Amino acid sequence: MESAPGAGLRRLIASKEMVKEAWMSIMIADNCISCGACLPECPNDAISEGDPIYVIDPDLCTECIGFHDEPQCAAVCPIDECCIPDPNYVETKEQLLAKKDRIHPNG
Repeated sequence: MESAPGAGLRRLIASKEMVKEAWMSIMIADNCISCGACLPECPNDAISEGDPIYVIDPDLCTECIGFHDEPQCAAVCPIDECCIPDPNYVETKEQLLAKKDRIHPNG
């Protein structure tokens, strides 16, 4: 019997013995109204205009780790549950900090 999509990921995240913290790149959902509020807030320039909604480059998204206490795109978005975790890009906090250092080598 096959599991529902993402069921394995949810089990992995729920298992505290296996994963202490699970972080994910943020993605913009289809309910985006393309207002652009998120665009200037990203410290990594990970957000760009897509067609028809904005998109976040997972190679640049660090969930604002090392800059802010929460993802700023989600904090400023006027639409609930528009900037959401992307289950296709699960990373540890250490990996996100390393990505931040790679993107911003001078601090």
